[in-house]
Amino acid sequence: MIRTEAGVALEGLEVRGDPVRYRVTYDQSDVSPSAAVVAAIATVTDADPTEMRPLYDSVDPDALDTVLEASSGQQRPISVTIDVGEYEIEISNDGIVDIDPPGTPSLDGRRDVTSLE
Repeated sequence: MIRTEAGVALEGLEVRGDPVRYRVTYDQSDVSPSAAVVAAIATVTDADPTEMRPLYDSVDPDALDTVLEASSGQQRPISVTIDVGEYEIEISNDGIVDIDPPGTPSLDGRRDVTSLE
């Protein structure tokens, strides 16, 4: 378990592939999707969350939480992709946050998530 400066406990952090991509996992029963995004970005960038641009500059955190929490437990994962600063972030309703750093190539505007496996 990773305890972040934001005070959010993340379950894990994986660095994958070339180019580098990050995958952060979190416990959905303890952490909201929006808090997980902030903690994940802060962890990956080694930034103080209080000094980062607010998440609401990129997405409505309450709406993000509502969509992903309401769809939790669905048979098929549902994900939301947002740009936060220079990072492309994909948050899914199964407790995963994938982060593509600046300059990471994408396919048809979407990341090749299968390459993360």
